[in-house]
Amino acid sequence: MIEFVVVNFLLLIMTFIWVMKLRDLVEGTWLEKPLRIIVGIPAFIFDWYVNTFAATILFLELPYGWEVVTGRLKRYKKYTGHLSWIKRWRLGWAVHLCALAHRFDKGHC
Repeated sequence: MIEFVVVNFLLLIMTFIWVMKLRDLVEGTWLEKPLRIIVGIPAFIFDWYVNTFAATILFLELPYGWEVVTGRLKRYKKYTGHLSWIKRWRLGWAVHLCALAHRFDKGHC
C-alpha cells in the first residue's frame, strides 16, 4: 500500500513540474489557451485521483468533494494551536509538499 502512495505522489510531482514548465514556455503565446484544455483537464483529473486515493491513505482523511491535493494542503497549513499527532503529521507533510511546489510555482499553496 505504501508503494501505491509513493508512486502516485511521485507521478503527481513530476506531472506538476512538467505542467508548470510547459505553462512558463507557452505563456503569452497562441498555444496558451489550447494547452490549458489539452493538458489542464487530464492533469486536474489525475490530481483529483491522487487526492481521492493516495492522499487519503497518507493523511488518513477522506477528501472534501472535488478538492485536489493543493486544496487539502492549504487547509492543513491553517492548523494552529495544540495539535493532535495526526494534525501534526498532516501539517508536516503540507509544509514539505508546499515548499516543493513553491520552487516551481511561487505562491501555489
